[in-house]
Amino acid sequence: MIPWDTKILQDTAEICEVEFIGRSLRSPFEVKKTISLRAEDSFIELNQEVTNFAEEDLKIVWLEHIAIGGDFLSENCTLQYLTALYFLIQ
Repeated sequence: MIPWDTKILQDTAEICEVEFIGRSLRSPFEVKKTISLRAEDSFIELNQEVTNFAEEDLKIVWLEHIAIGGDFLSENCTLQYLTALYFLIQ
């Protein structure tokens, strides 16, 4: 588990935006993610950035597991997602 520092970037009637920054305990990676929810949208926006602080190039496999529920979801909602998303950053 990564310990996260959090910061509320925006908290208005129009948008709620939170930044999470965490440093891996076992590897030289820092993860920065921003989650945004706009009042007029029916989706959340998730942006992520992983930084390698090692002195050499390292390969990484990054998986995201998002769990949402509670008051955010109702019995009438539909969740849509991509079946697969692959990308390589060099």
